[in-house]
Amino acid sequence: MSARVGTSRGKDSAVVGNRRYQGFVLGLVVAAVCAVSGCTPERDDDAAAVLHEAVNRLDRESFRATAKVTRGDGQELSDVVGVTDQSRNWRVFTVSVLEDGVKVTTETRQIGHDVYTRFAKDGALVKVQEGKTWVYTDLTRHPRGNGLIEMDVRALLKPLDHIVRAERAGTGNFRGDFDFAAAQGLKDRPQDRAVAFEATVDSQGRLTRLTYLREPAGDSQGDRSELTISEYGTKVQVDVPPAAEITRNPLTK
Repeated sequence: MSARVGTSRGKDSAVVGNRRYQGFVLGLVVAAVCAVSGCTPERDDDAAAVLHEAVNRLDRESFRATAKVTRGDGQELSDVVGVTDQSRNWRVFTVSVLEDGVKVTTETRQIGHDVYTRFAKDGALVKVQEGKTWVYTDLTRHPRGNGLIEMDVRALLKPLDHIVRAERAGTGNFRGDFDFAAAQGLKDRPQDRAVAFEATVDSQGRLTRLTYLREPAGDSQGDRSELTISEYGTKVQVDVPPAAEITRNPLTK
């Protein structure tokens, strides 16, 4: 916490939104790093295990999540905000991405296997088919990996499955390095093999924050990403859009 549409114009608009979203998730999928300070905490072999358990606990929780990616020069590239009940697969998320100076926003509502998505450019809703703005997708009938927007916070934390080094940095605080390149299947940025991260868990061992900073390389200015998880236990309410505003995803078999 929803795909391409029927007409040519609609397809182009929806695909743009999907690609922006995927690029965004690629940038903050790791949501875990920040430049490390000069001190060097003692090594703690249990630190990685604590972080893995904190991530696994998300599957049993409901919460609010926000994420942001900022370019090295301070330009905000994208942000995510929403609520999710991981145990039921209920979620409402809005993803905004800056593309060529245009703000592309994707709103996704999910109730189990039913997903509703709409797009906007600079605040103006994109009409995808017959003047309708919402696209409905049944996940049980839609092939995965085909441009469908599915907002799962666990996807943002995938790099934590590739921790190279982790150590404690005070009560509830952790720092270390993960292999961002391995997590994302990247081969052209060797510096991403050891990206520094900082993470925080609360007194109940639940993840509350992850940040990371990818260093500049070549023409890239680098970027800083941050994910914050709060309001554990929040009630997640997902409203189905009005039927008159919904068109079916043509990719659904």
